Formats: sequence, structure tokens, C-alpha cells
Amino acid sequence: MFPLPRLTETRRRDRHQNLLEAARVIFQAKGYAAASISEIAKTAQVSDGLIYRYFSDKRAMLAAVLEDFLEGLIAQAESAVDEAEGFRAKLEAIIRTNLQVYAQDPEMCALFIREQRDASDYRGSPIHGLMRRYTELLSAVVRDGIAAGDVRPDLDVRLLRDFLFGGMEHLAWNALASGAGIAFENIAAQLTEMLTSGIAYTAPEKR
Repeated sequence: MFPLPRLTETRRRDRHQNLLEAARVIFQAKGYAAASISEIAKTAQVSDGLIYRYFSDKRAMLAAVLEDFLEGLIAQAESAVDEAEGFRAKLEAIIRTNLQVYAQDPEMCALFIREQRDASDYRGSPIHGLMRRYTELLSAVVRDGIAAGDVRPDLDVRLLRDFLFGGMEHLAWNALASGAGIAFENIAAQLTEMLTSGIAYTAPEKR
């Protein structure tokens, strides 16, 4: 019997990506619990056994799909921040990128929120690490703004981070649940204005 030819690294990466894309389709369509390895294999046009050469189980496939999604989001956000000039523009770039993903890839965002954020193994996982790296983009922009004199020095950066990302997730989740769209450009501009200018109206002093 002749030995099977060894896969090149490029071919191995292509197979891995093909499996990820198939898993993403099935997880988005059916959710994690209802999805099966057989359905994923059928979508990828491979055998069930081949999947286990790349992933230990279905949970590992979900983790890989979510990690791939987050890595793409981080790259997109980093690029947007790098291209923006000044604190306000960088802040708006982060907000716009985050909301744009909810608007343009709602099924993937719903999968992430529903299946991973409340998982018992979330904290300390690679996905948790990627989320920390993602939200650190905002923290770094705010710290740079403080150093440049654009942001008040007594600002609690962690509080702002949790407030902003939590608020955006709440807004997006309501939109996802209702099927409504997200006007991410308009909302990003409004949120940036609120955060940089405040919401209280100061009347001119009476003479």
C-alpha cells in the first residue's frame, strides 16, 4: 500500500478555513445546541472523521469560529483607529466599527452573545483574551486623549469602557431581537457627541 501524500501547509490551512466557514453557517442557522458535526461535514463536503483531525469536538469548533470572527473585528477596528486623526475621530471610529459589525453581520453577533458570553468557560478563555484586547483599543485611545489634554484626567477609563460597550451591546441586541436595522453611522456620531460634549445644557448666566 502506498502512503497517503502529506498535506502542504497551504492545503491544511485551506481545509481548516473551509471547515470554519461551514461551521459558521450551521451554528448561525441552528444555534450551537441544535447543530451537529454531521451537518457541518455535509456543508463542508467532507467526512465526519476529517473534522476530528482538526477539532476535538463541536465545542472546539464553536470556539474556533468565534475566535476567527473576533480576530477579524479587531483587525478592522485597529485599522479604523490608525486611519483616524485625533481623539474624537478615533473614538467615533471605534464606536462606528463596533456598531457596523452588528448591522452587517447580525447572525454572527447574535451567535456570539447567545452562545459564548454567558458560557461557564468564558473567563480565562482565548475568546475572553481577544475581547480584552478588543476593548483595550478604547482604553488606549482614552488614555492617549488624557495625555494630550483632550480628556479630563480624573476620568475612570474602565467605567467608560464598560458603559460604552455595554450600551452598544444592549442597543444592538434590541435591534437584533426586533429585526430592526442599525443606523450605525448616525448612532456613532450621536454617541461620540454625547461622550465628548456631554448631555446637560448650560444656560447663559443672567446679568
